[in-house]
Amino acid sequence: MPLVKCPICSGNVSSIAHACPHCGEPNTSGQAQSLRVVVRDIDLPFLSMVSLMVRWTIAAIPALIILVILAAVASVILGGVFSGRSI
Repeated sequence: MPLVKCPICSGNVSSIAHACPHCGEPNTSGQAQSLRVVVRDIDLPFLSMVSLMVRWTIAAIPALIILVILAAVASVILGGVFSGRSI
């Protein structure tokens, strides 16, 4: 990967890096620009946005259930370890 000079701090930056690791200046070399994604505005009607957020919330419920189960199992195991009893 070729290196380019940062216009702000003159540090060496990979041509595919999105920003200079030294000063944070965005890399404007051609290859980095082609890989860059910029979201400026999400244009959705209000009810569509509400619907999207409700669906995301419903989709997160199974993950929450799994995390609660894992926390319960971890607390049983750690409770047994720290109480001096074996399970």
